[in-house]
Amino acid sequence: MSPTFPPLIFSKHISDTPARVSFDTPSTTSELDRVWFALPPHYQESFIQHRFGKLVEVHWSKVDFVINWIPAPLGRLTNLVQLHANNCNLSGDIPGEIGGLVNLKNLVLSFNKLSGSIPAAMANMKKLETLRLESNELFGPIPAELGSLESLRTLCLSSNLLSGSIPSELGNLTQLEQIYLGRNKLTGEVPSSFGNLASLVEMDLSKNHLSGNLPPSLGKLRNLKALFLQENDIYGALPRQLGSLSQLEDLYLGRNRFLGLIPREIGKLKNLVVLQLSSNKLTGTVPIEFTNLIRLAELFLKGNLLDPIIPPGIEKDTKLFRMLVEEGFDDGEVGEMVPVVLR
Repeated sequence: MSPTFPPLIFSKHISDTPARVSFDTPSTTSELDRVWFALPPHYQESFIQHRFGKLVEVHWSKVDFVINWIPAPLGRLTNLVQLHANNCNLSGDIPGEIGGLVNLKNLVLSFNKLSGSIPAAMANMKKLETLRLESNELFGPIPAELGSLESLRTLCLSSNLLSGSIPSELGNLTQLEQIYLGRNKLTGEVPSSFGNLASLVEMDLSKNHLSGNLPPSLGKLRNLKALFLQENDIYGALPRQLGSLSQLEDLYLGRNRFLGLIPREIGKLKNLVVLQLSSNKLTGTVPIEFTNLIRLAELFLKGNLLDPIIPPGIEKDTKLFRMLVEEGFDDGEVGEMVPVVLR
């Protein structure tokens, strides 16, 4: 049987020059595959550029290629606007030549087995709006050069092996709406420059090794609806500026090392649905201002050093009272109690 090359630019008919390619099921060996694979390496680049220079879109899903790396000549297809190849069993490095796709708006290579580092040359793709590389085996630092992608709206690098600090340059991405960096090995502090991400709706930095204080500048993210910072080593007091996140619905800060009082300003978050502060070192009482959290549906406070008495101003027939009881708090009628770690 003749070897096959991954049909990264795939057509069933050599006579056709497609503008769009889409596969949602495993593909078979085509005549084009055989021709491309048989060419000497120095001819492959010109062949791809000549035959598929007009290609605009490539969409694959769950296509299991036999030879499954990304060829460097792909970067010569400068008319490409969409490149989706998720869950296609791709492996090896992402070639730096991919930065030649200067008209690309969406790059999705998620749920593969890609390794190596993220090419800094991706910064050349100035029109890029979506960059999704999650669920691969990428390692090394996040290139600071990605901070120059001014059109970027979605950045998803979660579930890899990325390390080092989060580049402060990512704070330059003022059009960014979603940033997902969770489930990596990132260290250092949450950049204060993230307060400049005025369009941000969702931020997930969970399950890393982040430390330091949480920057008060995050309070400027007035469009933020979800903030996931759980399972890090972030310490210090919770910034009262979090109370300015008027659109916030999900706040996950559990399994860190926050200490001190819960800011009463949290009670201003009237759109809050989930509040997770468990497994920290928080002290004091539950702020009476929590009664203003009219949409709150889930509350997690266990594993802190909070006063276990429910404040008198929280009425027994309220949802908040019931949630506090479920978290191990007491209404104080049994007798005098001392602060304990709620587990």
